[in-house]
Amino acid sequence: MIPAVGLIYVVLFGGLSLLRGEGLPLQMAVESLVITFFFSGVQLIGMPIHPTIFFLLLYALTMRGRLLSDLGNMFTRRSQYRRANGIFNFALRLWPDKVSQRVIRINQAITFLRVGDLKQAEALFKQLLAELPAVDFPAKLEAATHYNLALTLRYAGNEPAARIEFRRAMESAPKSIYAYGAETALRRQEETPERKNSETHPNDDDIFG
Repeated sequence: MIPAVGLIYVVLFGGLSLLRGEGLPLQMAVESLVITFFFSGVQLIGMPIHPTIFFLLLYALTMRGRLLSDLGNMFTRRSQYRRANGIFNFALRLWPDKVSQRVIRINQAITFLRVGDLKQAEALFKQLLAELPAVDFPAKLEAATHYNLALTLRYAGNEPAARIEFRRAMESAPKSIYAYGAETALRRQEETPERKNSETHPNDDDIFG
């Protein structure tokens, strides 16, 4: 039963990754097969494990990067930034898959943005974008990076560069929440100069993780 659960898991979550435009999750598949092989051996020596427990364990181990990233985001939303950053750093040390690694780094940069550390946020967003096109970067994550870099640049007072990044976010994933946010942000340029100049610190309502 354990081998069947492992195979179903790989097919299910591999298919979901493809549907999300994240490509074939090779590392997740290999890890899942290794874990399945290990627990199949455990069963053979007389230590049974319930299929549901195995499925949850398999999910926790292979999705560790995403789960820890979500945990870090929870602390970020509670303004516990130091704890959130510690969780992100810990998650990166656990050898997450490439897409999860980028999700973690984006969320870490967003944490810097929320706390107002614009230099750190800008440096990390630019580092992520500098890796293109050498790495497989899903369009949605690319749009998220451009959008949040644009916010960082806007609050740092670099409006021309911010406008460029907002447009790149819209081009990367036109139907995403980041494209909508970028379009909304660009419309603010039509508002009064007094309001634009008053935006010197990130507004949490504008930031999309």
